[in-house]
Amino acid sequence: MPIRKTLLASGALLALFASQTMADTTLRLSTQMPPSHHSVKALETFKSEVEDATDGSLKVQIHPAGQLFKGPDLPMAVGSGAVDMGDMVTPYVAPIYPDLALLDGPFMVDSPEVARRLYEQDLKQVLDDRFGRLGMKVVAVHPYGYFSMYGTNARPIETPADMKGLSIRAVDKTQILKAQAVGAKPEAIPGSEQFMAYQRGTVDVGQTGPSSFVSRKLYEIFEHGAIIRDDLMVFFLTINKGVWEGLTPEEQAAVEAAGQKLSDTSWDLMLEEEKAADEFLPQHMKVVFVDHDDLQPWRDAFSGVNAKLAEDAGERGKEIFDIIVRVRTELGAD
Repeated sequence: MPIRKTLLASGALLALFASQTMADTTLRLSTQMPPSHHSVKALETFKSEVEDATDGSLKVQIHPAGQLFKGPDLPMAVGSGAVDMGDMVTPYVAPIYPDLALLDGPFMVDSPEVARRLYEQDLKQVLDDRFGRLGMKVVAVHPYGYFSMYGTNARPIETPADMKGLSIRAVDKTQILKAQAVGAKPEAIPGSEQFMAYQRGTVDVGQTGPSSFVSRKLYEIFEHGAIIRDDLMVFFLTINKGVWEGLTPEEQAAVEAAGQKLSDTSWDLMLEEEKAADEFLPQHMKVVFVDHDDLQPWRDAFSGVNAKLAEDAGERGKEIFDIIVRVRTELGAD
């Protein structure tokens, strides 16, 4: 009898352990950014908070640097369930919803104040609807940072005229239109392939954010840099709707709470990263900071880009354009 009771007890413990193991869920999260980027560090905090809140029953497995999917493939990958979660920027979604390209239009969303007002209030329902139709739920909106830093070995870039005739990295329609507006030749290069492409001289001008110039070590390649903060790009952290509906109410609450905290706290981290990049990059490159009165030539050069984006997107484009203009006016951003 003692032996039988021991075996029964052991079996019960094994069954309990097996049921707990089977109940654990792992969410695979794909991002294009390298581990050193502030956005991935923020995702690490998100991961820890989800796992702590669920006592480890819900785990988050982060795959950085495009290890699972390249950035442009993320909307389809998350929407189809090929990966559970994805951290994606607007250029990955804009080919599906052209109206969203205006979110990265020059001098449209160019400050944390404008961005937070739009993403947390005026455009929240619009964005939830767009992503929902693709089979995704938006868990958090957090900043990538300012996108428009240009690096080159050709010549210093201070005005739009300095870009004329040069080939430049441009990964979506907005960037293509901006390149054409200054007389440059756009070339598509994925974010994770930038270093090798620039090293090989595939294009004359590299384009990404100041923080990415640091995290991807692009300062090792280029002699000259120009920083023009006309586009504050954000990440949409999304989860497949089927996966979301399969979570328990407690797990959903943990994900939402961690997502809300990510949305709330990442802005200060982004600004710190931008400041650190501004201090670091001039030690390794000849950097021109284009701001205040020096921005007017760039505003003039890009003046037709947003109108073109809105026109091509039809009524939806006009809706987004009008909302952004109204918010900018109400906040005194212009």
